[in-house]
Amino acid sequence: MGTAGIIAEYNPFHNGHKYLIDEARRTHGAVISVMSGHFTQRGGIAVTDKWTRARAAILCGCDLVLELPVCFSLSSAPDFAYGAAALLDRLNVVDTLYFGAEDANTEYLTQAANALISEPPDISERVRSYLSAGLSYPAAYAKAWDGKIQPEILIKPNNILALEYIKALIRLDSTIKPAAVGRLGAVHDGAPVGAAASSSYIRGMISRGLDYSGYVPKAAYSLYKVSDMTYDISRLDGFITAALRVCSARSISPYVPEGLENRIKNAAAVNFGFDDICAAVKSKRYTLSRIRRAVLAFALALPVDPTPPQYARVLALNDTGKALLREIREKSDIEIITKTAAYNKPDELLSADIRATDIFSLCAGDKSRRTGGLDYTVTPAVL
Repeated sequence: MGTAGIIAEYNPFHNGHKYLIDEARRTHGAVISVMSGHFTQRGGIAVTDKWTRARAAILCGCDLVLELPVCFSLSSAPDFAYGAAALLDRLNVVDTLYFGAEDANTEYLTQAANALISEPPDISERVRSYLSAGLSYPAAYAKAWDGKIQPEILIKPNNILALEYIKALIRLDSTIKPAAVGRLGAVHDGAPVGAAASSSYIRGMISRGLDYSGYVPKAAYSLYKVSDMTYDISRLDGFITAALRVCSARSISPYVPEGLENRIKNAAAVNFGFDDICAAVKSKRYTLSRIRRAVLAFALALPVDPTPPQYARVLALNDTGKALLREIREKSDIEIITKTAAYNKPDELLSADIRATDIFSLCAGDKSRRTGGLDYTVTPAVL
């Protein structure tokens, strides 16, 4: 029946994620998820460790969970999508990429993606004009395309990622077909609708100690109840502030548009903590998420302009996932990593992931979980 691919963060896994997997399973015999590790696309940390989140996905219908390297998970939407799509494409077993969208018309989204790839020369000028008029960058970009693409397609968060997934598949000349699925219930960052709540809403409930059991599958909730869900990025405040204060502006510049490195340095000189520094730099041109990603990328010393991963790192799997790994080994030349210590090739993406895990562990509420080297001691869950 073929194999479906999904790109996700599962931060945390909720009913909407289960719905997407179930939709993929209607026509496919197996599902592979490429999942962000410990740092996320909005410029933050995950609500709990990557192995727990991967286990939840397997318990709720996925067959194999692979890690998206932090160089891509902590990146702009185009780079996030490209890195994940490239990984799925290299497996040579995935035939369809499923994703949620507010406007789940795959044909129209594909037409819009093709238009975006062949961007007319006047778009950049129109964006600059609207920025000068006081619009934020996302609003200016959407308005610049008005008349060619419906503006609402370009401002809804799931639509934005959907377009980037399709653009990535086009650029890769991939045989993987896109398949948009209507987002279940709740609007991104909005209030719940029935049993559907966004990840951000659920994270807020977790941080306040509220009961969120109705918004996640029972299997995931049972796992979360015995897991450390108290990771807090504020525990990195000293580390990030110190790194920004002692570095040169030049060392920040590879991660930001020209001139922004000085604003970040100045903000770090008079503010303490990741959130406060990023808030001080934010502007209509540079969104808060973009600033947060840049500061974290600098703090983690991530490679700039990374190439797509040459390996697939397994976080969790079931028996069907084992069969998928055998198929991948037969059909693809991509390296499969199940034990980090056994992979002895130098790789800047993997080194960055190991650093990211060591730094993420410092955010744990449980001090016993703040140890380093977890990528070498934690093995993929087989469920």
